[in-house]
Amino acid sequence: MPALRHGLLGMSGRRLVPLLIFLVALLAIGIRYQHQMGRMTAEVEAIEAQRLRDRLGIDQNRLDVRMGMSDPLMLRRIVGALGLHDGMDHAYLVSPQNVVLASLSRADIGRTLDEALAQVDERERLRALFNGPVRTGIDISVVREASLLTGWVTLLDGHRLGVLVDISVPLAQRRQQAQRELAVEALAALGVATLLALLLHLIWFRRAQKLVTALEHMGAGDLSARAGLTGEDELALIGRATDHMAGQLETDRAVALHLSELVNRSPLVVIEWRLAPGWPVHYVNDNIRQWGYDPHALVAGGVPFVSLLHPDDAGWVGAEVDRFLEHGPDEYHQEYRILRADGATAWVHDHTRHERNELGQVVRISGILLDISAQKEAQQAQREQAELLRMFYELPFLGMAISSPTDKRWMQVNDQLCEILGYPREELLRKNWAEMTPPGDLERNVALFDELIAGQRSGYRMSKRFVRKDGRMVHAEIDVRAVRDERGQVRQLFATIQDVTERHRYEQTLQQMQDQMLKAQRIGNMGSWTMDLRRRTFVASPQALVIYGTDPGRPEMTLEEADALVVPEDRALVREAVRRGASTGEPSDLRCRVLNPVRGVRHLHVRAEFEPEDGQFVRCVGMVVDETDLVEAQRDRDRLVSVLEATPDIVSMANPRGEVFYYNRAGYEVLGLPEDAPLADAIGRVHPEWAVRIVKEQGIPVAIAQGRWLGETAVYGADGREIPMSQMILSHHGADGQLMYLSTILRDISERKVAEAALREQGRVLAEAQELSRMGNWRIDLPSRQVSWSRGLFPLLGFDPDADQASMENFMASMHPDDRPRMQQTMREHLAGKDGDTRVVDHRVVTPAGVRYLETRARLSCDGQGKPMRLFGTTMDVTERVLASQVVTDLKDMLEQAETVSLLGSWAGDAETQRLNVSAQLFRNLGLEPAARPPTDAQYLDRIHPDDRPMVMDDMRTIRAGGPPKDFVFRTNPAHGPVRWMRRTARRIDRSAEKLQPRYIGTLLDITESVHAEEQLRHINQALEQRVAERTAQLSQANQELEAFSYTVSHDLKAPLRGIDGYSQLLVEEYGDKLDEEGRHFVRRIRHGVQQMGALISDLLEYSRMERRDMAAGPVAIRPLVESILESFHADIERQGAQVRTGLEDFTLALDREGISVVLRNLIGNALKFSRDSSPPVVEIGSCLKNGCRVLWVRDNGVGFDMKYHDRMFGIFQRLHRAEEFPGTGVGLALVAKAVQRMGGRVWAESAPGAGATFYLEFPL
Repeated sequence: MPALRHGLLGMSGRRLVPLLIFLVALLAIGIRYQHQMGRMTAEVEAIEAQRLRDRLGIDQNRLDVRMGMSDPLMLRRIVGALGLHDGMDHAYLVSPQNVVLASLSRADIGRTLDEALAQVDERERLRALFNGPVRTGIDISVVREASLLTGWVTLLDGHRLGVLVDISVPLAQRRQQAQRELAVEALAALGVATLLALLLHLIWFRRAQKLVTALEHMGAGDLSARAGLTGEDELALIGRATDHMAGQLETDRAVALHLSELVNRSPLVVIEWRLAPGWPVHYVNDNIRQWGYDPHALVAGGVPFVSLLHPDDAGWVGAEVDRFLEHGPDEYHQEYRILRADGATAWVHDHTRHERNELGQVVRISGILLDISAQKEAQQAQREQAELLRMFYELPFLGMAISSPTDKRWMQVNDQLCEILGYPREELLRKNWAEMTPPGDLERNVALFDELIAGQRSGYRMSKRFVRKDGRMVHAEIDVRAVRDERGQVRQLFATIQDVTERHRYEQTLQQMQDQMLKAQRIGNMGSWTMDLRRRTFVASPQALVIYGTDPGRPEMTLEEADALVVPEDRALVREAVRRGASTGEPSDLRCRVLNPVRGVRHLHVRAEFEPEDGQFVRCVGMVVDETDLVEAQRDRDRLVSVLEATPDIVSMANPRGEVFYYNRAGYEVLGLPEDAPLADAIGRVHPEWAVRIVKEQGIPVAIAQGRWLGETAVYGADGREIPMSQMILSHHGADGQLMYLSTILRDISERKVAEAALREQGRVLAEAQELSRMGNWRIDLPSRQVSWSRGLFPLLGFDPDADQASMENFMASMHPDDRPRMQQTMREHLAGKDGDTRVVDHRVVTPAGVRYLETRARLSCDGQGKPMRLFGTTMDVTERVLASQVVTDLKDMLEQAETVSLLGSWAGDAETQRLNVSAQLFRNLGLEPAARPPTDAQYLDRIHPDDRPMVMDDMRTIRAGGPPKDFVFRTNPAHGPVRWMRRTARRIDRSAEKLQPRYIGTLLDITESVHAEEQLRHINQALEQRVAERTAQLSQANQELEAFSYTVSHDLKAPLRGIDGYSQLLVEEYGDKLDEEGRHFVRRIRHGVQQMGALISDLLEYSRMERRDMAAGPVAIRPLVESILESFHADIERQGAQVRTGLEDFTLALDREGISVVLRNLIGNALKFSRDSSPPVVEIGSCLKNGCRVLWVRDNGVGFDMKYHDRMFGIFQRLHRAEEFPGTGVGLALVAKAVQRMGGRVWAESAPGAGATFYLEFPL
């Protein structure tokens, strides 16, 4: 098969397509042949079977007549005549004793059937025919594999006729005719296929071959080849597109060759890398030779490109490429160094591009490399030159020089340096700087120089002296920097020299002035300081260091250290002043605090000015004064004022005449007084008239006399509202006792007034709540033995709150005598407890209303030494709760008694908490003593029969896991006594909505007695079943006898009828021409009566059999069954021109197939019979679902019937029409009713005379 597939796929289209056309034509011819042969065979078999059926139908009556006449010669003649039938090879008339009565061979007569068939080739088929299941009437079967027909005829008294017909001759004749017809069709199909193949070859394949030739030339590299096809068909369009593509490719190739030539002439290196570690070279052009590499060797050897990179650049180049490969971009530039083949270094500019597939994966990396070494060298030279120029000319007021790192000689100097040192340029260039440095500075300078040359520092700065040519000493500050090459070696030294001789002299003078200033600062307890914002330094004078409390030997500190001296609360103020001064140059004048380690917090007055430098305020000079003593004095004075001003109370002062001269801030705000308002007469303005009288008549006189007065008055608020006040007036006297002034303190008591009202309201609400909840509260002051009750407690104890007193004696007197000792003992124990101990006591009291149940909750309060001080709590009437609890207890006792009587134990479990509760009876059912805790798993399982433990353990695991429980029965362990049978039930309560595991409740019932009763019942049932089986056997024997009797009756009744029918048939056939019309009428009436009687006997036997036989219910597809029954009535439907409508969907019913067939055949036959006179007759068959049942109906448009005869017509022998109008036996509907009843259904009808009838069948689903 692979070779064949390869050969077909390798074949050219002009050969393959015609071949496929011929193959398709041959396949179609073969399919047509098979179809025609099958159809022809079925037609021949049907025709021959019908011919055989017709012949056997004729001979059946003749044979029955002759057998009734006991005429064996005529039987042989009739059977022998069958040999004239085409293909009739074998025919045997066999008696009930299997003796051949007639055959096509005389030798077979009188022999047994087996003896007659012994020498027959088709004996096995004939034996199967005669030994098969009993058939009724005429049965024709087709043996397709042998081209045979078998026929079976049931005759009188158990006689049988079997025939075997060879139909191979008509099959062969019909097959030859069909083959001739198919040969003509096959020749026509092959002719059409041949014409189509020639047409494709001439019109299509020659043009396709031309196109293929052109494409082959193009594929070989000849882009000048053209297909040259004309027209507008698909090949022409492909040819023109191919020619256009070839032209475009030819142009592109020319351009590519030109570009390749240009690239090879340029210094560009075109390169492509493989996607592998190290980026092996996949392609590179010849320009790689400029770096000494052979391109072919690089590609052939798969040299990693990373090996060509400079070691210092390989890492960062690889990291960048990896990042670009992962995240993009897909086009980028890099500059790095590569190693030439001779070991030198070359700078390259790399322009790389990535190509990605549809999944975003990089599939190709290519780039262009350009040697930029010359550019890099030029850039380096430019940078060095620019650096030199900048160093020499950027600061022209400084002395500048370039010196040698080896011999310290001056190599270049500027004019300023020559002027500073007093040497001409030529003479100075012949010296080195070490010769001009005095011994005191030379050692330090040389040490810094050596560290610079060794690479330990990049440069250095120092102050030193130079010896001028004239011998004078020059003070200078120098700054030296090294210029290094690519290898890091020092090429030359660049230095700046600044002459600071004058500055040095000024510094000495300044030092003298500073000494004088320091003395003045020490005397005035002030200090000075300077702050450099650029250097972040803070330098303080000695006296300032004393004020700050820092190390006198360390005058300079960082700004951070100086900032840390300021207390945290003032740092933001100081920082803001510094920031503002540095930004604008604004002087600062502020007061702040510092933390002196020795003297504590000091209050300082600081002033500072900012000096500009290079356009920025980076230097600050200031002074500081220690004002701590002054601040503390002012603080004492302000403390009292701040208290007065800060208090929310109104404070005022008045002279001895009562004229007010002072109000604090609260007074102005509360009273709404303007700042400039006169205060002398304020008493009359701020107080209501009634309060003024109290102040003047009571307050002031009492205060003057006694020194103090306290009362309640009021003032007008800023909004004019009267504000209640608690007012105190004090008198202040001098040393001589004279009154100096009066002071008043007014406190707003509005909230207190509101709180008092709210407290009164809260007390009322609490009293109402206690009354409604039948609760009261109480309190006992233990040291004083004082007792207080709420009003709600009095009625609970049976007292009147208006007439009785709260006391311990009354409390104990109201208590039930039986509870009084327990209450007293509880109180003694409570008083011996700790602070906060709470006790709850239930007790009874005796009231005029009767005995009540109370719940008292008490809490103990102790002092710091643990001594009891107070006992307080609540008392609630819980009579209803106690009584309800007693009812629950009684019900529980009743339940326990019921469980004991019924041997029913109960249990409840929680899968969430794994807790289990069991009743006492459950313990007893297991043979255990009841306990407060449920039995353990080990105890529970030990009480269970060993064979039942695995089942119980599985159930325990299921319930603990929250699974669905099962009900089961188990036995107890015989080791603990007689075996008892237990039924365990359980119900699951789902709590998933609460996100909790389920709860379970269940029972454990002792069913031992029930099990024993069931065992006895089982023995009784077995005995009963044996008696039923015996009775059933007797009934079965009776049924068999009844069936035999029915068969005998049928045979005895039908045998005379067959004789009458046979003789009347012979009378008509042999003497019909001798009878007159009346005689022939009599014979027809005799034959009709005989046939009617035969049908009646058959229907009665069918009705009897329907009553006796077993109904085998099974799934029956109704729609195919109805279609099969309608097919059997096909001749009647065609003859009457009836319209049959079926609206049945596909469904099945569990019915007896034979029974439902009898029902539907009778109903459909009746519908066709009674609607034959309608024009046209219409029969409708349908079904529906109704009330859980399937309803079938058969409806016709026939004569109908009167509904008053509805019940009567389902009885046997009941007819609503005369037999002359509609023939029948009157048994059909009775048979329908009996069958439907046996199958558990219901049948009824609806009709009206002349309006047709509808018969309904209802079967449960």
